[in-house]
This record gives sequence, C-alpha cells and structure tokens, in this order.
Amino acid sequence: MSLPSIFKDPRIGALCAGNFMVGTSMYIVGGLLSDLALAFKVSIAKAGLLIAAFAITSVIASPLFATLSAKIDRRRLLTAMLLICALANGLAYFAQTYEQLLATRVLAAIASAVFTPQAAAVLGLLVTPAQRTQATSAVMVGWALASVLGVPLGVWIGHAAGWRVAMGSLGGASLIVAFCLWRLLPPMTLPPINLHSWLTVLRTPALSLLIATSAIFAAGSHAVFSYIAPLITTLQPGDPTLLSRLLLAHGLAAVLSNVLVIVLIDRLGLEKMVRIWVLLPIAVFTVWPLLSHSVLALFVMQMFWAIGAAGFSGLQQARLAALAPALASASIALNSSAFYLGQSSGTLLGGAAWSLMDPRYLPWLGLSMLIPAALISRKGRHAAKRLRKEGLSIPPTL
Repeated sequence: MSLPSIFKDPRIGALCAGNFMVGTSMYIVGGLLSDLALAFKVSIAKAGLLIAAFAITSVIASPLFATLSAKIDRRRLLTAMLLICALANGLAYFAQTYEQLLATRVLAAIASAVFTPQAAAVLGLLVTPAQRTQATSAVMVGWALASVLGVPLGVWIGHAAGWRVAMGSLGGASLIVAFCLWRLLPPMTLPPINLHSWLTVLRTPALSLLIATSAIFAAGSHAVFSYIAPLITTLQPGDPTLLSRLLLAHGLAAVLSNVLVIVLIDRLGLEKMVRIWVLLPIAVFTVWPLLSHSVLALFVMQMFWAIGAAGFSGLQQARLAALAPALASASIALNSSAFYLGQSSGTLLGGAAWSLMDPRYLPWLGLSMLIPAALISRKGRHAAKRLRKEGLSIPPTL
C-alpha cells in the first residue's frame, strides 16, 4: 500500500483523527498547567497530579477495559470512547473545583487508554497483513499531530479565550470525529479476550519481552522528555523562545517518523526498522551532554530523538500483531499499559535525579534504560524467530 493510498482510505483517516483527539486530550493539560494551577489556586506540583492521574488510570484501564469490552462491536467501542473523550472535556469546562477537574482527567484517560490499542487491533480487519505496519504508523500519526498541532492550538485558545474554552472546544471536536468514525467504520468483532488470552501473552517469552521493551524504552525517554523545559532553560538561559522552537521541531520530527515508517517498511523490513529506531535515541543521549552547549546541535539531537521515539510505539504494536494476530487485542492493550507505566516511572526517576546530578547529564540516566531496552528487544526478536518455527498455541476461549 503506497503512502497516498493509506491516507486516501477514510477508515484509516478516521482512526488517525481519533488518535489526534485522545492524544490532544492527554497532552493539553501540560500546556495549560500554569493556567489551571492559577484558576484552582493550587501549586504547580499539585496541578501536575492531573497528568499523573491520567497516566496511572491509563495503566489500569487499557487491559481492564480490553477484557470487559471483549464482546462489544469495535465500531461501537471506538465511537463510545470518543464520546467519553468529548464528555470528559465538556465536563472539564464546567469544573468548579480541583477535584472535579481531576475526575474529568480520569474519565479522559479511560477514553485514551482504550481507543489507541483497540484502533491498532482492528487494523487486521481493515487491511491485509502486508499492509498492517504501514496502517499502524498511519494511525499513530494522529498522536504525533496532537503534539505538534493539537496542543499548540489548544494552548493558544486557552491563552486567548481561557482554558475552559480550550477544553470545551476539544470536547466539541471529539463529537464530530466520533460521528465520522461511526459513519465510516464497518461493524467489527475481534477474538474474545479472557484469562487464557492474558496468560498466553504473559507466558509467551517473545510477547512478554517485546512488552517489557516498550516499558523500559518509554521510561528512558520520559526520564528526559518530562523535564525538557527546565533542562533547556538551564542549559540555554539566554533564549526564551528556544524551548518552543525545539518542541515544534520535536513534533514535526515525530510526524516525519511515522511517515518514514510507512515509506521505508517494505524496503527495510519491520525488525530492521525497529533496530534503527531504537538506536537513534541511544546515539542522541550518548552525545547530548557533550554537545548541548550548541543550539544547532540541540535541534539536530531533538529531531533524531523524536524520530526514534515517536515511531517506536507503532512499530511495537505492529510486531505484536504480526507475531500473534489472534492475541493482538490483548497484547497491544498490555503494550499500551507498559508504555504508560514506563512514562510514569521515567518521570519519577528523572525528578529524583534532577536534584542529585548536573541536569546536563540527565540524558545519561535515560541512556541507562534505553540500552537495556535495546538488548531486551534483541532477545525478544530471537524469541519471536523461535516462536514462528514452533507455532503459537492459543488456548480455547472460556
């Protein structure tokens, strides 16, 4: 499937738009954090719990709701998640207390944690196996666009008209995408998920190693990215616009990352793409402390880091789905939980290290996790080869 034909498929476009909505819903609070702290008269640290609550809820919600919704038509489920996203952001508009806003973030997290892995899981019903990796990356472009377009737009609306209008606008846009998704997707059902499904994923070394890779990779990346704002202002205090320009470059590179996967996957193959995408942030974090005095080097490193990190999530989903298609709904749900868990853990580790070391060397903390992630990914690749030779035995449904 060529690049144009992927994006000409309205079903793929609708799923991409859905990821854009839930991705923007996740990221927007970070951009409005100061406004929210001021509005509810809480500290920045307490306002930051809005982000932590989203991540923790996502860790639990992804596998939980994958099980509870196993027999629900995927079109109904995906549409319902976007309606919940719309409801959560709509309720945020009316929130009068910090606790009420916190509750809306939990609701929004459920929508995000369920929509993205299930959108990836249904691709096997919409495209051929040979097209799945490209389709997965195309759908994940929505998350990249959320960071480069959705969040800046939301922050601009928030600063111009107030954070309530920004959240309410996101809720209204989610309603529109939910309607389009319902009209464009066919009714779809996936193999049911039950206790045997989860146990098979966890007991299969190839699958569990790939999921562990996702968690450790996310931890290494977010140990640095969660603190990119204070890191850049500490290293380059003389340029107040540098951070926004770096984040724009990061977002554009994230979009480029998924496009490159779509273009290059047939030529390079899935596993070779994974190896390259893992090595990019490792290379960047290795040289970061040595080159961070240069603004030009910062831009180059930020973009190569984003290319490796942004495309990796879609590649991992594609690996899991290709290895065990019948277990894709369960394995991708666990993989999403692993990413969220890694993000939370990496953020905590980065925060603990911030006061103990020169911030310039924070990427080396991330590097101490990215290298094991690469080694575990390699071990998972070898386990997958053995699994393909032996064949995966899937227990009957309960």
